[in-house]
Amino acid sequence: MTNRRSDILTCQRPVSGGFTLVELMIVVALMGIMAAIAAPGFRDYMAQNRLNGAARLVMTDLMYARSQAATENANFTVDFSGNSYSVMRTDDSDVRRSRNIQDEYFDVTMTSNQDFVYRPNGTVTAAGTVTLTNSKGTKQVIVSMAGRVRIE
Repeated sequence: MTNRRSDILTCQRPVSGGFTLVELMIVVALMGIMAAIAAPGFRDYMAQNRLNGAARLVMTDLMYARSQAATENANFTVDFSGNSYSVMRTDDSDVRRSRNIQDEYFDVTMTSNQDFVYRPNGTVTAAGTVTLTNSKGTKQVIVSMAGRVRIE
């Protein structure tokens, strides 16, 4: 026989393991507010990353031309035309790499004050600059007379 008084005293509301609809709506609203605050900063961050990536890509291809000139003991030209450039062996115009910078970085534009010709000893015929620009600023890929490449 059970004690009715103890049953009445221990009667509790059943424990729920879920969330109410109101609680879920509050969480979704807070997440929406945080996303709205973060979105402009994320767009700026991505634009800056695209500019940096484009500068690194151009730098890498210039270093590739320098190494190929030394490896093959031949002159290599990096020919710039608008937002495109090609890396080719100078004596037979054999194109090794060809890129349009906007294929990978849609908002970046590129200008160069000259084409670069790398000699087998790693030097170039003339120093110069490749300028990359987008909404977040400008990066310059600078080639010295010694053939070294740096980003500023």
